[in-house]
Amino acid sequence: MPTEIQLAFLPVDSEAAAEAWQNHAASLFTGSKYIHCELLFPKTDEAFSITADSHVFLYRGKRFSRSEWDFFSVAVQPHKYAAMYAFARAQVGKPFNTWGFYTSVLGGFWGDGAKESYFCSELITHALQAGGMLSEYTPHRMTPGSLATALEGHTSRTMHPRADMGQLVQSMQF
Repeated sequence: MPTEIQLAFLPVDSEAAAEAWQNHAASLFTGSKYIHCELLFPKTDEAFSITADSHVFLYRGKRFSRSEWDFFSVAVQPHKYAAMYAFARAQVGKPFNTWGFYTSVLGGFWGDGAKESYFCSELITHALQAGGMLSEYTPHRMTPGSLATALEGHTSRTMHPRADMGQLVQSMQF
């Protein structure tokens, strides 16, 4: 029986995005409406990602009270969920990939194979690939916007339990 993961995307025009100039620079170069993404593990109530000048985190109980977040809900087989979660736990504490972040908005031409650091969409793409998803994509070339585009298609609308009541979730199955 499938289980669910969720992906949260933060648009550039949100209040939270206004805090960092890097967000606006990334949006300017990519033309994307999204500047940050997180992977949510509902079974353990944890959010997985990284932000500029920090380290990879798995944060239990994170609230998405801002109505600006867009959510994608993805049904996956339990073994794929377990593989993604194991990947996430193994990355906790790794630093932000500043160089990779800047080159990703220019097409990610200078990616590296050894993953000792990440930026958000690169990290989330690697996690999804650990679960057998999006294998055709190169993680260091992914931006939050290109990741959201890669996930589009098989949608239905439901509510996300950690979002404001007006927030819609797009659901798909892999």
